[in-house]
This record gives sequence, C-alpha cells and structure tokens, in this order.
Amino acid sequence: MVYCGKPSKGCATCRGRKIRCDQGEPACGQCLRVERECPGYRDMLSLSFRDESHAVIEKAKAKQRKARARKIPSPNVASSLSSPRDVMTTGVSGTSSPRPLHKTSPAASSRPTLEVPIIRFEILHLVQDPISIPQTLAPDVLERGVSYFFSNFVAPPSGPSHGHFHHLTTISLADGLDDTLKTSLAATGLAGLANTSKSASLLDHARREYAAALRQINAALLSPTEAIKDSTLISIIVVAIFESTVGARQLSIKAWTEHINGAATLVQLRGSAQLRTRVGLGLFIQASSHMLISCMQRGIPIPPHITELRKEASSFTPLDPAWQFLRIVDELTNFRASIRQGSLLDSEEIIRRALELDCELVQVFASVDPEWLYETVYTDTNPEIIYNRRYDIYYDYWIAQIWNGMRLSRIMLNEAVRVHLLKGFTSTPPRFTTQEYTAQFQVSIDVITRMRDEILYSVPQSLGYVRGKPFQNPDFEHDVTASMTSNMSFTDFLSPGDHTGLTPPARPRINEPLTRSTTFPAIGGYYLLWPLFIAASTPLTPPPLRSFITSILRFIGSDMGLAQGNNLASFIETVPPRNHEQGISMPLAERTLLAK
Repeated sequence: MVYCGKPSKGCATCRGRKIRCDQGEPACGQCLRVERECPGYRDMLSLSFRDESHAVIEKAKAKQRKARARKIPSPNVASSLSSPRDVMTTGVSGTSSPRPLHKTSPAASSRPTLEVPIIRFEILHLVQDPISIPQTLAPDVLERGVSYFFSNFVAPPSGPSHGHFHHLTTISLADGLDDTLKTSLAATGLAGLANTSKSASLLDHARREYAAALRQINAALLSPTEAIKDSTLISIIVVAIFESTVGARQLSIKAWTEHINGAATLVQLRGSAQLRTRVGLGLFIQASSHMLISCMQRGIPIPPHITELRKEASSFTPLDPAWQFLRIVDELTNFRASIRQGSLLDSEEIIRRALELDCELVQVFASVDPEWLYETVYTDTNPEIIYNRRYDIYYDYWIAQIWNGMRLSRIMLNEAVRVHLLKGFTSTPPRFTTQEYTAQFQVSIDVITRMRDEILYSVPQSLGYVRGKPFQNPDFEHDVTASMTSNMSFTDFLSPGDHTGLTPPARPRINEPLTRSTTFPAIGGYYLLWPLFIAASTPLTPPPLRSFITSILRFIGSDMGLAQGNNLASFIETVPPRNHEQGISMPLAERTLLAK
C-alpha cells in the first residue's frame, strides 16, 4: 500500500479537463454548464492509501498500446460529435421551443433558469456528408478559426475610429477566452476561412463548431451568473456574424433574428450595471445596434427597455458624429415602424417628419472634425471597382461605414418623401400642388441618387484598395475646412433646413492603378453589405448600375469570405426594387452595419 498524498476532490470530468470543480451536489456546476452527466466524486479515504501493483502493470500495457497507435491512423472524431437528436430545433418557421439538451439532474432542475429565445439548429441541416478530421489536428484547426476572426473582425480604436470587437482583446487578456466564446469565435472564423480557401472540409468543421457553440450558449443561459457575463453576450453577437459569413439562404435571417432576440433579452437582464464598465458599455452599444437593424428591417419599434438603456448610455459616450447619428437612427427606426404598422398614415405628416430627420442627419455631418472628412480622387483606372471614375479616401473603413450609414438613412427618408409626394400628385383630387412640393420632389430624387453614388465611391476603401489617410499627399495642399460647403434648402415650409450636400476636397486626377492589400480584413466588406443593398434597392437605380453593385457583392462573397454577399447579389438580380417607405424587403440582409 502506498500513501498518495492529498487527492483531488473534483469529479472525473473536471479532473480530466484540469479545471476547478465546485463539488456541487448531486452534480457539479461545471458539468451542468457544459451539459455533461456528472460522474460524481471519489471516496477520499480509500484514495489516500491504495494498492499500486495493478497500476504499474496497466502503465506498462498503456505504453505498448501507445506505441502501436503511432503506426495506425488516428481515429475519426466524427463519432465524438453529438448526435443530431442532441440539439432541439426551432425550425425555419421560427417558433422557439426551449427544451433540455440533456437529462437534467435534480440540482439543475431546482435552479432558476432564464427564458432567453436562442435558436437551436438541427445538426443534420448544418452538417452534410461529415468529413473525417483527425483528433490530432482539431486543436490546430480551432486556433486557426479564432486567429482568422481576430485578424478579420477585431479592430482597436484609432483616432476618430471607435474600432470593432476590440473588447474581445480586453476580455482575452483579463480572463482568457472561455469555452463558449472560443467555440463561437472558432466557428465564425473557420466559416470565413473556409469560404476564402474554398474548403468544404473546413466549412463542415465550422458548422460543427457552430452547433457546439449554440449548445454551450444555451447551457450558459441556464445559469444566472453565466448568463450575464460579458463573454456570453459577445458569444451571441459572434454567432450572429456566422450567419452572414456562411450565408445559408433559407435559415440565415431566422437564425440571425433569434440570436439578436436572445441578445436583447440578455441586455435587459444585465440592466444599467453593464453601462458602468468600459467593456460592458461597448458591448451594449454593439448589441443594441444589432437590435436597431433588426427592428428597422422588420418594421417594428425599438423595445422601450432598449430605448431607455440607450438614452442612459448616451451620457457615458463622447459627443461625436457616430453617437449623434445613432440617436437619430433610433428615431428613424420608430418612424418607419409607425408607417409600417399603420399608426402614421397622413402623407403630409410623413413628409414633414421625414424631412425633419433628414435635416438632423445633414446637420450632424456638416460640422464634423477634420479627421472625419474624406478626400476625393479622380482616376481612369480600375473600372471594375471604381464607379464613375471617382473614389473617396476616409480615415479608415469604420469612418466610411458611419458616413454610409448616414447615406442609406437619407435614401430611406427621401424615398418616403418621394413616394408620398407622388401619391399625392396622382390622387383625386390632387394634393401637394404648390411649387414648394413640386420642387421638393426633385430635391428628394437628387438626394437619393447622390447618396447612392457616394456609397459607391467608398467601395475601394472598404475592399482594401486604398492605402494611407486622406489629405496626406505631399503634392496636394488644400484648405480642408474651407472646401466644405453647404446649401440651404429652398423650402423651409416643409423642413427647418436641409443642407443638400457637402463638397469634399478633390485631389488632382491620378492614373496609377490601385492594388488590393492581401491582408485587408473582411470587416470592410461586411460594413458594405447593407449600404450596397440599399443603393441597389431604390427604384431610381438603373439596371446597369445594379449590375455593377451585384458584381461588388459577389466579390465580397467570393474573395472576402462573406457568402451573404453572393446571396444578396442573387436577390437583387431576381427581385424588383421596392419603395423604402413601405419597408425594404430584406430576407437576406441581416446587416449590423450600424454596430461598432
């Protein structure tokens, strides 16, 4: 008999994973969280003294087995993956039916649970023709997925740019990436990597990790402490991006909406306390901006609790164009919902309110700091990505997407004005017959076409063809602030004022072709998806220009790893444009372009 020292009191699963076990009864919290059956605990007294003879024999046999194993291929890990029946589904119809993913112990059933509507996909739909992946390679594949996500979707704040997903770095350095967050990052990263490398096996593995991430998120939601963690909320946002990356035509909008609904519930549960930390505030703004897009595309108002939290959050944010813009978009979202739901029917009131919001947007961007300004370049090169022989240079792609957010908002507002004026012109008896309304009709048309074109001028920057910052050409000296001009609208009767546009400074024409950076992140193309969709969806966009936009979307889908670009291109080619005040039909455009 040998004294073995003080043995571990943890269950076999926790000991095997080398993690702390809380030794809960009748099952430990770690096993409950990852939905494993807890094997229970050992007898401490019998472990303190034990007969080692059998153990020595088994060690010798184990060495022999290990030596033989090196001579044969590693076993397939497909058998270790969960059965499709382990994951319950909501289906495409979208009615959630929260059901346990495993047998719950008495301890688990007695604990309070959170009613959060997170989607549960059926693995059979996600994974077809399973690919064999050796166990020895799986960890490396997961690390590649996480690395791809950090390289393509994480950007630190810089100058006026707020960055994107940079809170992941803070979480990683402080507490490390927990299993749920790491699996979510790996799934989304592997999906992008699979698309860019055209690898069916990586895509299959990404879908497996996605299914695992959903199970882990659902398990975290069973715990009141795990559910409100920053890592749980950010995991939901990350798996929402998976939908745009994979671009599953039938499931992506439903799945994305379910994820955003789940994030909305968590945001409400986290309450005002989340706004007191830098990471919590940043995650709230990012998550609530996703919710804003979801509400806008579905034509529903922003939930009151989200509105109140966003108002409270504004007191902690700097007064720069991005935050001012998001405040106006809150109003725009509710304005569109009131039209869609029939609570706002009078055309004159719709026109008046739309022009008020349009004026507010123009005023915000008419007085930006110099580092927010962009420089215009004229060239005869790269017609495949440069529209109308012009492109604009911004501080970075994040600043470009804020400008584009303003532009697509103005397109929707002026489309509402145009449609309701046209409705009045053709009614019996005719309405809006005065000169002010007739002139406003043409102004709205001009605004829509100009905003559409300016979105297209940002394409080279967002695809990685532009290097450097604006106004840094030593051969081109220009007074930036003096170049920014604005014109007042001729009709104060309809609006308190409308700056019809800003004239950016222009660099002399250049004829050197642009080349694309091979390391440019996919987030640039991700930011472009919704603005391009809106630009193509207006009835004022002619077919040749729609073809140019679909070619850019297909480039984003094939070369930048965001398969939703291909789906959006196909949708634009097959569905005629609709009037934006009636609500844009966006079954494939689950964009988060207003998010940080």
